[in-house]
Amino acid sequence: MLSSINHKVITYVIFILCMVVVKITVNLYKLMRCQKIYALYKQYVSRINSDFLQYIPAAKKLFYEAGIEDSIIPAAKPIGYGYIASTNVSSFKNMQFLGSDVVPIIDMAFNQAITIFKQNIVDAINPLYWLDLVVFLPKHITYYLNIPSDKIGVKISQIIWWILSLIFLLFKDYIIQFLKSLLRIP
Repeated sequence: MLSSINHKVITYVIFILCMVVVKITVNLYKLMRCQKIYALYKQYVSRINSDFLQYIPAAKKLFYEAGIEDSIIPAAKPIGYGYIASTNVSSFKNMQFLGSDVVPIIDMAFNQAITIFKQNIVDAINPLYWLDLVVFLPKHITYYLNIPSDKIGVKISQIIWWILSLIFLLFKDYIIQFLKSLLRIP
């Protein structure tokens, strides 16, 4: 009996350690990639020969993965006869342009992404992060699915999660026994 409990504990510990290692590895890779592309961007802005243009899609993907929203920049262009055409443009879609209004925004986006990936690495070893993830799992899932957390469905699913978790904690042995009998597992 004791050895089976120890085996279960070891299995859980290995699973948790694997999750931590995966989170650290993924975010470390994203951090190093972001730092590399940012260095190429700085070279590009300084007019040093750089391969930055081929990394624009990767930079956009890193910004998206870090949760950084695109900034809209007002732009005006003379069209002749004293008329000016004004519009709003995406900073991420125009990061290849070195305008004084685009460069600071892209620079800030890179710095934010680097900070977020560093924070994600720290979160991987923070037990409070994992506790928050488990307690507020429905909220994190809906955030991942881009569903605003202020929706009533998200709040209802969170309350259902708490009730089901409490029921499972209180009646764990009965639930496991019922499921085993239902599935005919000895």
